[in-house]
Amino acid sequence: TRDLTFDIGQLLPKSESGNAQKHFDIDTLEVWGVGGDGIVRQALGARSQQRDIVAANIRKARKVDKAAFLDDFQSGLIESKAFSHRDQARGRGDVALEERHKKGYEYEK
Repeated sequence: TRDLTFDIGQLLPKSESGNAQKHFDIDTLEVWGVGGDGIVRQALGARSQQRDIVAANIRKARKVDKAAFLDDFQSGLIESKAFSHRDQARGRGDVALEERHKKGYEYEK
């Protein structure tokens, strides 16, 4: 992977002669310490665990409870014309609700 902290190119501007600068004065130097190999391994392990948790949550969010999704369609919670035929059939003389199936219809011809 590439470090995206800085843009690609020269760190220092070219000198007046057009050549790349090789010497410069340091105004401030900031040094960070991470605590040794054990701390680094621990931090990398924690980062890996966090990434696994995030990946598991993404996989879980991608899974759809198909029965609940179908119920949402049938109830009208999700606007769709997929089950509009049921509303159109209700009240017609040749359609009778079949109690043993609760949601099914029986057509009499």
